Amino acid sequence: MGKIIALAAGKGGTGKTLLTAALGERLAARGEQVCLLDACAGLRGLDLSLGLQDQMVFDWLDLSREDCAMEQALLRGVGEGQPYLLAAPQDLLPEDVDIAQLQKLLTRLQKRFDYVLIDTPSGIGSLTRSLCAMADETVLITTMDDASQRGTERLSALLREAQPEAIISLIINRLLPAKRRQDDPEAAAAALSGYLDLPLYAAIRLDDTIGSVDARKAAAQAARSPQWLTALEQAADRLCGSDTPLKQDRVRRKLWLSRIKG
Repeated sequence: MGKIIALAAGKGGTGKTLLTAALGERLAARGEQVCLLDACAGLRGLDLSLGLQDQMVFDWLDLSREDCAMEQALLRGVGEGQPYLLAAPQDLLPEDVDIAQLQKLLTRLQKRFDYVLIDTPSGIGSLTRSLCAMADETVLITTMDDASQRGTERLSALLREAQPEAIISLIINRLLPAKRRQDDPEAAAAALSGYLDLPLYAAIRLDDTIGSVDARKAAAQAARSPQWLTALEQAADRLCGSDTPLKQDRVRRKLWLSRIKG
């Protein structure tokens, strides 16, 4: 049985969808069979990040209703080492999703793929929380801004309340570079990880070259960014069960954690 991983964000604008696509591509490049499930019903976006929007015919609602075969619903880019995509329906709102139907679909995907990455709707809605409950692991995506941190803290608390033993981790995206010599963005990221009590899988620095409004171009730009690739490889290692050390060390983490808590 494959591993189901839900990627979630307590607030929009964290780069969650782009990260889902990029992580799926990194895992697939390792030879893993990977399916990306776009769960953002009514507002899909993974097809754009993967450049597959022109191939769209069927979505996971069609597959769940048995209106098409699995092979017809799955999309895949050209070339070796590409993840599969199961797109979200555009004419279905999140509150109208049949959770039991989606659970059966995930079970089918889990039997076929090594990894199923779910791009969940941003926020703390019931669909997002249900998908995280179905997953073997949830990765929360946040930035360092206050609103994003608050959303992450709230979503994490709700998930823990529903499932105290849930496996939840953290990726911090768009980490701003240091403006002063004494600033240390990586240590600040480690401190936030400690404050939220979530293991840090990656801290990705802001890259001004990854800013295109074209989702596929942004994904291509990210794939050429050395720091992005390094951070994504670290995150992929963690998702595969490897305890790859991050750049942050415990001394700096304790220092920044003491500053945050006052």
